[in-house]
Formats: sequence, structure tokens, C-alpha cells
Amino acid sequence: MIVCVQCGGVPRAWVLAALPPGLIGLEARCQAARSSAELREHIEAAQATLRAQAKSGMVGEKSKNGAPKIPGAVDGEASTSPPPATVFTTATAYEFLSKHPDLGEDGRGLLNLLYVIEKEMVGFRAGDDQRSFTTVLRMSRQIRLPACGKPPVEAADLWIAALRPLMHPATSMLGVGPVVDALPAGEQRWIDLIVGDPTKDDLFALLASRRKLPLTTAIPYTLDQAFVQRARQMIAGFRGKAVSPVPQP
Repeated sequence: MIVCVQCGGVPRAWVLAALPPGLIGLEARCQAARSSAELREHIEAAQATLRAQAKSGMVGEKSKNGAPKIPGAVDGEASTSPPPATVFTTATAYEFLSKHPDLGEDGRGLLNLLYVIEKEMVGFRAGDDQRSFTTVLRMSRQIRLPACGKPPVEAADLWIAALRPLMHPATSMLGVGPVVDALPAGEQRWIDLIVGDPTKDDLFALLASRRKLPLTTAIPYTLDQAFVQRARQMIAGFRGKAVSPVPQP
């Protein structure tokens, strides 16, 4: 079962913080529903709660303990609002990623990612004329990235913020993370980022373990020095740091 919400005209920070817990609760109630009428009742109740919260400035009703209720939650569930989510810009995303240990020594993982974008994302990149590429060249691409200690929704926002300036404005990106409770003990979280329109193969690959589908940032690509210099200059530029220009090859 997939439970999702289409949002428009509401702050992204509220969407990231408030919706995931509410959707988890709604999914559980939908799975327990014994009739289509009961299923519709649960969905319509969640819709009404969300619309009321959005209209009232996300102030929501109170649970029995006096704390704000999350969308669709009922008393007896984890009903208090989660802490505010981190909303990333391109600058804050690269500042965070450049220092995170999950990207390896000296940010090697970021270099790997930029290499994949340059070599394998033809037709999706900023500056590419999408009309000049065949449908085959513009098939979706899937990359697996570390969650960097963030819950799935925030991790997806982090990586999409980092990749957005590198991609053509018409390129869609979808971030999907595994259910944390289903991971083996000690398993590092990840995000699968699908660039372009998802296919059934992309969705099937979401089920793959880390052993079968490793992190893109951990693959030992051979990077020449000229690329490394250009990539580091690009990263520094996104972070807003002053750097000396590196000639293009």
C-alpha cells in the first residue's frame, strides 16, 4: 500500500515535519479497514485534518495531553507534532554534505556523485537541450545515496537541493527511503534518488539491499586530477566560498 499527499501553497518545512508521521498512522488505519466505506472515512478524515491545519496556519487541534496533534493521528498513537524539519537550500546542502563523514575522507563521495552526473546523466543535466536527446538516452537514472543521519523525507530534500542546480529545470527527481524498522540492526540508512520519470524497474530496484545496490558515493570510480579540481571548485561555489577558477579541459 502507498499513502501519499499532494500539497500546494503550504510551507515546505511544515510538509517535511508534519506529514510523514501522519501518513504512517493513516496507512496503518487503511490496512486495518474492513470495508471500502471505512477506508474512505479514514482518508477523508485525514484530508480534512490537513486542510484545516493548513488553513489555520498549521496550528492543529490538541491531543489529550495538550500537545498539537499530527495530521490524521488519534489519541493513543504518537500524537505530538515532530520537531521542525531541516529545509535545505543548495548552499546549506553542500555545506552539510561537505563535512559529513558518510561522504568519506575529504568529501570523496561528493566527487563520485558529480562524476556520475557528468558522465551518466546526459539529457537531464543543466544546459542539456532535452529536445536533442532520444527517449533511450533520457531514460531514468537511479542513484543510491547515504541518508547522512537524516530521516527519509529530510534526506530526500537534502539530496534534491544539492542536485537541483546541476539538473535541467524540466528534470524530475524522486527520493525514496527504506522503512527504518525493516533494516538490519546497525544498517546505514540510504535514499534512492530517481532522476527522470520512474519506471517499474526503478521501483523494483528500491527493494534491493545495500549489498546488491551499493551507495553511488562509495563506488571507487577513477577520477582524473582535472575533474577533481573542477568538481571541488563547483562544490566550493555552491557553498558560497571564494575559489580560483580552474580552466576547463
